[in-house]
Amino acid sequence: MTVVLMLPGQGSQFVGMGQHLNEHSPVFRLEMERFFGAYGDGAAHLRHLWLKGTRSDLARAEVAQPLLYAVCLAAARAMISTTPGLKPVLIGHSVGELAAATLAGVLTPELGADLMRRRVELLADAPDGGMVGCRGEPDRVLDIMKRNGIMAVLGADNAPGQCVVSLGEAEIAHCVRALRDEGVACMRVPSTKPFHSPLLAPAGRALGEHLAERQEELRPPALRLISAFSAGPVGHRQAVDPFFWSDQMAAPVRFRQALSTLDVPGAIFVEVGPGSTLGMAAEHLQNVAAGSSRVLTPLASPRSDAETWDAAVQEVKSSGSVRRGGR
Repeated sequence: MTVVLMLPGQGSQFVGMGQHLNEHSPVFRLEMERFFGAYGDGAAHLRHLWLKGTRSDLARAEVAQPLLYAVCLAAARAMISTTPGLKPVLIGHSVGELAAATLAGVLTPELGADLMRRRVELLADAPDGGMVGCRGEPDRVLDIMKRNGIMAVLGADNAPGQCVVSLGEAEIAHCVRALRDEGVACMRVPSTKPFHSPLLAPAGRALGEHLAERQEELRPPALRLISAFSAGPVGHRQAVDPFFWSDQMAAPVRFRQALSTLDVPGAIFVEVGPGSTLGMAAEHLQNVAAGSSRVLTPLASPRSDAETWDAAVQEVKSSGSVRRGGR
């Protein structure tokens, strides 16, 4: 049986995410300490906001992005550590893809932390904006944008009837009104930057140039890694291309297409990060809907606790999937 670990991105964060695991799992705690130690300047403030911050703090991209990377990576390590020999398939969404790449060995944790710090620096000069999550198909949503003269692009195609548009700050309120006027349920994603929009292309290019200075440290994935940027497996050539990991900042997330490649009978899809957005996307898969595959979201909300996590661990352990999810 295949175990798929799904690592979420911007918009999934919430106050207290992963903190019960910090108390419950030595592996999780060690990974978080390793991240803060490698992050450098700003790590102490970032740690403080993780432990004591507010919803408005975590809506800021410069706070949410590095913390999502760290929490997703630490939670995935904790999950894998409980089942010796487990070789999961990895798939990440947005910044979760960088965490998945680190888990697969493409990036070292130290290089990943450096990349996140540089990403935060570049976001300081990027245009303000955000994303709007929509209960509608991309074609319909983009048609509404066009007819209303709103400069928005598809930021993510997550699942049937679930997409995200990305746009500048000045047009977000207009976007929400236009969608609701046409019966499309929507809400602003907690983010202060228009990720997966051409507005972030300069930041993405600069991030790639930064990573190119350490290109010799990039490695082919040691675990099967599916990219939501390319909607396919990450091979050697892509893994060692620094711009593959930076250009996704300005490109759409094709999570629906990427996840569909993993729709096999008997799979277990585990969202190893805060929220349940990716779990809800996985619920649309044919084999999940048919009951032959399962979806677990052990960190779905602030109410999730150690018992919820342990129950998910037991399901993974009992799946008989050891050494079957990898290459």
